Amino acid sequence: MTLNNLAINLDKLAVMVKKGFDDVDEKLGKLESGQESMLSRLDNLEKGQTAIIDNLNTKAEVLTVFKLTQRVDKIEKKMGIN
Repeated sequence: MTLNNLAINLDKLAVMVKKGFDDVDEKLGKLESGQESMLSRLDNLEKGQTAIIDNLNTKAEVLTVFKLTQRVDKIEKKMGIN
């Protein structure tokens, strides 16, 4: 093997290593972008769940008031109060 062949082989190796690192950088960039998208979607999901919980709490309060109103109406009817 001559010095020229060795230099050419080292140059080829350097190009291959650089290409490998470039590919890894590209894949990491895509991974980071995907992670940001996933975090954004999770944030939206969390907001949606909060809205659902608030809605259910409101409905529960309305239902409680309705049931209490019915009970008071029955009591007033039995006691002859209008």
